[in-house]
Amino acid sequence: MSYFTQIMEPKIQFNTAPLPLDDIAALTKDQNIIKMYANGFQSQLTLGDANIILKQNNASIGVLILSLSAVKSLHTQLGLIMESYTKSVGEEILSFEELLAKAQKKNLSDGK
Repeated sequence: MSYFTQIMEPKIQFNTAPLPLDDIAALTKDQNIIKMYANGFQSQLTLGDANIILKQNNASIGVLILSLSAVKSLHTQLGLIMESYTKSVGEEILSFEELLAKAQKKNLSDGK
């Protein structure tokens, strides 16, 4: 095996297993970890990445830049989280788009 082949050989490790709750609690308390609360977002796609602009009360507070593979995995994981929430609580969380459509439908039926 050549030196070039050794350098170029991918050494990617995937860990899609959920973190134990103790680890998540420790991460949220870790002063070296950046934490943000967002109640909205915008997204932008490039040829190789996706930018997620985090928003709080409609003000931009951060940008998360992910590879497209990471976005696809995040999409899957978030779907599983929402499915788990719905099963355990018995209520479905509506998206912003669903809430807006519901409000517009109610306003139309109320004659507003």
